Amino acid sequence: MPVVYWRGIKVTGDTSISRSTCKRGDYARCSTILLLGTTGSGKSSFIEALAGKDQNLGISGGSLESVTKDIQAFKVHNVFSCMAGRLDWDVYVADSPGFSDRKMSEVQIVRKVYQFQRDTFCEIAHAFYFHRITDKRIPGSSRKIIQLLKALRIRPINLTIVTTMWDNIHGEEAMERAESNFLQLRDVTWKDDIDNGTKIVKFQNTHASAIDIISSTRIVGGLADDTFELDSSHRSQWQASPSLFQELLERLDSCRKRKNGLLAEKIQLFTNPHPELESIVISNLEEVQESLLNHSSQLIAFRRIPRGFEDIFPSVVYEHLLDIVVSTQHFAQAIIDTLSGFRSLEQDISHRSKLEATLETAKSDFQLAYATLREFGPPPSGFKPFIPSISMTNISESAQNVTSELDIAELVTSKASDAVEQALTSEVALESADVGCNIDMTTDVEHLLTPPPNVVADIPKPSVPAPKVSIDEVAFDTLQTRAMPLESKAKQGLPKRMKLAFYKALRRIFRRQ
Repeated sequence: MPVVYWRGIKVTGDTSISRSTCKRGDYARCSTILLLGTTGSGKSSFIEALAGKDQNLGISGGSLESVTKDIQAFKVHNVFSCMAGRLDWDVYVADSPGFSDRKMSEVQIVRKVYQFQRDTFCEIAHAFYFHRITDKRIPGSSRKIIQLLKALRIRPINLTIVTTMWDNIHGEEAMERAESNFLQLRDVTWKDDIDNGTKIVKFQNTHASAIDIISSTRIVGGLADDTFELDSSHRSQWQASPSLFQELLERLDSCRKRKNGLLAEKIQLFTNPHPELESIVISNLEEVQESLLNHSSQLIAFRRIPRGFEDIFPSVVYEHLLDIVVSTQHFAQAIIDTLSGFRSLEQDISHRSKLEATLETAKSDFQLAYATLREFGPPPSGFKPFIPSISMTNISESAQNVTSELDIAELVTSKASDAVEQALTSEVALESADVGCNIDMTTDVEHLLTPPPNVVADIPKPSVPAPKVSIDEVAFDTLQTRAMPLESKAKQGLPKRMKLAFYKALRRIFRRQ
């Protein structure tokens, strides 16, 4: 048998924790333990317990959203990894954002871990996976995370399962259920891994328990350098990629449904104004739009479509685009219908002005979404061509003959079209844009979903009332010509550069299909 070299953990005195101040390359001779688990599973509580009562790091919480937003490394003082005849190494623990977080996808967390490794030259020596023992059964979200961890191919000997929440168990029945859950994890869920070196332990949420767990850990080699690298060139088929890709698609679908529900609530507020409720709805819309944008940006980074998704992905993209077009059309039409119900121009002037301003943004959003859908090309098999039914009719009779830049009869000019094309195909780097994702748009991408519509209520009232606008199949070239200039009118929502970056990427995708 081959000789296995390993490092043990020794405690030389009272332990304490401090945030790491290590710079790039300082982690060369240390043993770093990565903490993984779902949101609320006890990762941050473990660090605080390790620190002791005299330290309050303020990193644990009890919400459904991860308190930890990035990888945070902590040095464990007076704790070292040791090997006979070798120098002792410092020990660090690296806290990660929680899986199954409402806002952050699993893909994003995996990429954050890899980014941390790349930025610091830190080798992960061991991983702790935290699991709540109080769950009556393993939730579907936890099952997916367990499958993901197994797909990451972490060697069993480099993994410890840390069961938590034992201190929250009260009563004999609750303890029996917890012990049954522990046996299920040990003898079924993680059996193969435990048979090959994985440990499963109980964390009692005390300083002594945390010290006991970390001191009983053996450091054997470490995790592979590309464990958390997406599209690693060293792996013919990265096993975790399909599950991460599917998780992103599910999040996008969930966000779309939530967005459409919020739009329906906002439409109801057109006829029954409620300022406080409207403020909440608008805030939730902005939040879900941010989530859609974030998840879409993660899809962009998949330069290779995972195996099993190649044939269905065009349909997924088209369905997403179609949903945006339909929802923006419905939203704009609802505003028009509401405005047409006013009996006079004097009736609730403030509310009317606000709706007219909202209509301008809604029309811009619809035109941009529809132009992008048309550029996709013929719909995939199973989809019927989309024919707009919206008719944006001017409510004010005095404005029937007013010409504005939204009158599509005036929009078809080769000069404007060339300007838009130049803006879309410009190779100017976009990574310096004021945007919320870490993507260099000067590099090619394979696939992405379109960003969500810009649904905004509070923008300045236009200088002229909205003219009559009818949209049909013949008007596509006009819409395509004006789509990008129109979006710059919006005063809130997604920044202009962000939209340019996404639609530039979309055009590249369409040209490669």
